[in-house]
Amino acid sequence: MKRLCLTALALALLLSGCKSAPAQESPAAESLSPVYADWSHLTPYEAPQEVYTRRYEDFNDTLTPRDDYGPLLPFQGASLIRHEYGFDDPYTLYGLATLEGEVIVDPVYTSAFALRQYGPDGQTGYDPYALLLTKTFPVPGGEPEARSAVCARDGSWCTDFLYTYDWELFYGMDMTHGIPLLKGDTQLVFLDAGDGTERRVIDIQPYRDMGLEYGWELIGNIVPGERYAPFSVRDSQGDSFRYYLADLDTGEALPLPGDVMYAGPLHDGLFRAQGGSGYGCLDEQGRWVIDPIYNELGDFYEGVAAARTMGGGWCFLDRQGTVLKELPPEYDSLYYEKGFWKCYGADVPDRLFRADLTEVELPQGAWDSAILGDGWVSWLRAGGGTTLWKDGVSRDLPPELGSAWSGEGGYALLHAPDAEESSLLNLETFETVPLPGSFTAMFQTDELTGERYIWTSSNELQCWRLFDLEGNLLSSQPYSQGGGQDQLVGGLLFHTRPDRSTLTTRDGKVVFQWLIPQASD
Repeated sequence: MKRLCLTALALALLLSGCKSAPAQESPAAESLSPVYADWSHLTPYEAPQEVYTRRYEDFNDTLTPRDDYGPLLPFQGASLIRHEYGFDDPYTLYGLATLEGEVIVDPVYTSAFALRQYGPDGQTGYDPYALLLTKTFPVPGGEPEARSAVCARDGSWCTDFLYTYDWELFYGMDMTHGIPLLKGDTQLVFLDAGDGTERRVIDIQPYRDMGLEYGWELIGNIVPGERYAPFSVRDSQGDSFRYYLADLDTGEALPLPGDVMYAGPLHDGLFRAQGGSGYGCLDEQGRWVIDPIYNELGDFYEGVAAARTMGGGWCFLDRQGTVLKELPPEYDSLYYEKGFWKCYGADVPDRLFRADLTEVELPQGAWDSAILGDGWVSWLRAGGGTTLWKDGVSRDLPPELGSAWSGEGGYALLHAPDAEESSLLNLETFETVPLPGSFTAMFQTDELTGERYIWTSSNELQCWRLFDLEGNLLSSQPYSQGGGQDQLVGGLLFHTRPDRSTLTTRDGKVVFQWLIPQASD
């Protein structure tokens, strides 16, 4: 709580010295802090300029809902240092701006980020319905506390700051139930992601009366779209657990069999549980449907789960526990990804099965595989080179292009052997675009438009870079500018550096720039 007191004090000091830019003017807006970064050592010296306008004339710490903002952009706007326990503890404050460079809320939030949904196999969706905002509030006669609100991405609605959250709440979230948050000490609330209303409220006090110490111990086992969630209760000594199944509609708790030593999240109406001798599956009434006789057991996808017997071999099970297919013992790993089951071992070629367990025929010489999405599979040939496969049709790539280990949206990333070279492959035309000097590359997605682009790291050039899918360089950030970040947002380039937050067009025109007051002792 000492941390919260100092946070509130630092925030008060910060805001007390604020002066805002005149309405609809830029640059020359005064910084939010009397402490400025020292730029005089640069040669040639060119002082950075703030570039923005304001929707509201004066300093504004509140989001007033309107329907004409357009998508709101959280930006870093202040950097402070707290001194606690002998350590320097930096933290930041965030504001909200439009994509036209108009400041809507000054930097007052201790966190501000988009809530994204997730698919059933962990794939990230990029349709952020809302932003989660957190502020620190003073409490009369007590210590300050952090509370959160949720607003529409376009600012058309905003809840009050009534909630708290933990990262565990957002694990695997697709917002089927709503946005899960804690309200006070006794309620678990699911907010409607479309308008912020409280769709469902569950009283968690009965669970705490049983011995549940923290809300996230319950929430961490909620799977999007599922009605039930298992949770554990400690005994008074904290030495043993008893598992229960929470009904998220009624708030009631059903005790699970006494031999349950672990219960995982629900998938397709079943959830993995550990009994006295191994792993099996329980149904929504807490009954053993698959006896706990397996050494390992995965989640169900499209009615199929992978299990490892006590003897060490892998097999596929249906929801009744019937063995559908067994694998030879040399296959020691098995998992589900993007519509395929992948089986592999140290000294054998990979095997792939579709969701219905029909096996994918291996191209000649195929050894290691990678799932690229949209039905595409990449095979690394034993003698060198890569073969791409989809729906029974294969195509060989020249060995010098290297291997394809990542794919999204009809594109694949290729990594040349023994070189800091990557290239982008169009899986429809099979044309390649070089990404020179890129040692590491991965796909990123514009969270507002859904446009895909490429993030790369170059040890040779000592920088991070962004490319579009045509191979055009969008931005470059030297490693020496540590702590920064570049991304596409709404089709524009958003740059966060230790000293400034900047939004530019792709041809470099500055739409918005906010200078970040540097942390001071």
